[in-house]
Amino acid sequence: MAEPYKSGVIGNGFEITDRTLTIFTGFWPMKKRVVIPLRNIASAEKPRLLDQVVVRTNDGKKFTLSTMHPQEAIDALLGSSQ
Repeated sequence: MAEPYKSGVIGNGFEITDRTLTIFTGFWPMKKRVVIPLRNIASAEKPRLLDQVVVRTNDGKKFTLSTMHPQEAIDALLGSSQ
């Protein structure tokens, strides 16, 4: 198993492993976690001016992830799903 890709900003973070994308939001004790299997991700793109990654799932949901290195996150998402 490869090392997971992790990134986070205060209160928000995400982790990309071999099979899942896990998104963390909020602070303790009200921290929320959303787990998305990589096979359910339809697309991942970077907005032109922002350091974010927009992830769209097959069921129509949209998640925006803030990161300092968006291209590395997209490469980790697409590399893990192949």
